[in-house]
Amino acid sequence: MKFSRENPSPKFIKLIEEYKLMHEKGFTQTNNIQKDPQDAYSGKSTMWFIDIINNIIKANNCNTLLDYGSGKGLLYDSNFSFENKNYPNLKEYWGANEYFLYDPSYKKYSNLPTKQYDCSICVDVLEHIPFQDLSWIIREILSFTKKISFFNIACFPALAKLHSGENAHITLKHPDWWHGFISAIMQDFPNNKLVCYCTIKTKDEQRKFIAFSINDNFKNYDK
Repeated sequence: MKFSRENPSPKFIKLIEEYKLMHEKGFTQTNNIQKDPQDAYSGKSTMWFIDIINNIIKANNCNTLLDYGSGKGLLYDSNFSFENKNYPNLKEYWGANEYFLYDPSYKKYSNLPTKQYDCSICVDVLEHIPFQDLSWIIREILSFTKKISFFNIACFPALAKLHSGENAHITLKHPDWWHGFISAIMQDFPNNKLVCYCTIKTKDEQRKFIAFSINDNFKNYDK
């Protein structure tokens, strides 16, 4: 069966409810540490890519931005520090004129976009999507995008467990797989650019990023 926004998979519908529960009641990590609701998908994983996204916005003259799967999106209104550097909130730092945050599991941002945005970002989201729904989700993001998309995809198990006991990263694939899968979809969006950073973990638990781009070159932004 082909799934879509109008007809998502039963797994997708169940996961939306799971993530609503995590936002409301918190969650348990794989090491059995209990985390409070404010720790559930705060949007802080975007910190790893703030400068790359900033370079993308500036180089492509992006005035509007969609954060698809934003979680609580706390960094958009709060100053923060990352790797010994202080940053203003993302709205100020990135300097776009308009931001739209979307996350179907967080009530504040649960309204679907109704127009296109110059730039779309999707950070630490696609690995949470059931395999059977990936194609329509990625196509939906691209359909909301005028110029360029930035994806980050984790290729390792999450610390977070769903209340069902399942690991929160339910679709774990190699970066090469993601490159092929997304490239096939991008053939239907020839005027769009895409930059993707797949995150893997080394044996000593260090993060390593494997990047690829479509209709663009990620090296233009990785400065």
